[in-house]
Amino acid sequence: MTLAKDVQNQNTSRAFSITYIPTFPTWNSPNAGALTSGIEGTSYTANLNATSNSGITYSIPSGNLVANIAISGSTLTGTPPEANTYYFTIRATDAEGHSTDRNFNVNFSVNQYQISRSLRFNSADSAYLSRTPSSAGNRKTWTYSAWFKRTVSGNSMRLLSTGTDDNNTTEIYFLSGNNLDVLNYVGNAVSARLTTNQVFRDFSAWQHIVVAFDTTQATSSNRVKLYINGSEVTSLSTATYPTQNADTFVNATNLHTIGQYFNGGSYYASMYLADINFVDGQALTPSSVGQTNSTTGVWEPKGYSSSYGTNGFYLNFSDNSGTTSTPRPLAPKRRAAVMTMRPSPEPRSSTKSFA
Repeated sequence: MTLAKDVQNQNTSRAFSITYIPTFPTWNSPNAGALTSGIEGTSYTANLNATSNSGITYSIPSGNLVANIAISGSTLTGTPPEANTYYFTIRATDAEGHSTDRNFNVNFSVNQYQISRSLRFNSADSAYLSRTPSSAGNRKTWTYSAWFKRTVSGNSMRLLSTGTDDNNTTEIYFLSGNNLDVLNYVGNAVSARLTTNQVFRDFSAWQHIVVAFDTTQATSSNRVKLYINGSEVTSLSTATYPTQNADTFVNATNLHTIGQYFNGGSYYASMYLADINFVDGQALTPSSVGQTNSTTGVWEPKGYSSSYGTNGFYLNFSDNSGTTSTPRPLAPKRRAAVMTMRPSPEPRSSTKSFA
């Protein structure tokens, strides 16, 4: 109420009311609806911008946004674990507690990691890759991963072969009966051996193999693991596990070959190989280099982005520009490997080195 007086001290009053109209936050960006899309397994960010007369905080009051994606300050950020579309609400709240909501959705697509090239081995060409490490790495713990497609039956072809002589070897190879064999042979005796009941006679399909050694494990069956297309192979005609802390010949300063028996130049392979990862010092699972497509259910490659260790290497066969080619690594921690090959639309290997 307001009171007014005249010179004769007469007064008149009038009542007034004041209506307070609060100011609510105003969204500037992003627009409601679809946010910029992202890719599963890849870091994602989206900036949030709302203004008011006082500071703004953001929250997600409702929706199905995956927990891996959250608000940090004025940024929606995180790494989506799988491909999906999420619908949610973001609330902008000022210091006085006034808020404005905006509805969003974001789509995360399948990580389309692609293998651009493979290397073809033809036994008639006596083709193989070779390497002799200049210094020893971890002989107890390592991982070999590769995508392969065989082109003939039998042939005892080697995916990896090394040792000092016929009585001391470590190998990953196909037997003449098309079974797969992982062997560590010491002093003319089996130290470790996994032989599959499964045979590999599909010459039209690409398949993925992971072999992981870690002889430091307390449980004997954990010291050697064999995986095909993302699943551990448990149907084995032979399952002999190494003693704890036993050494293999992998990562010693011996000749290592791919596509040929290391000692004497025999058992040349006929197959395609692609995306070979060798990791020194870690026993990995297939999820480090592959994933199941959430739409098709098919096992597919995924880029490896961690350490390779002392003697680790990565072969992607992407450079066929000359007879001596350096595969281009796809991540900063990948070490390029030098090899020689004959350039062609589907490169065929010749004899030379990887390192």
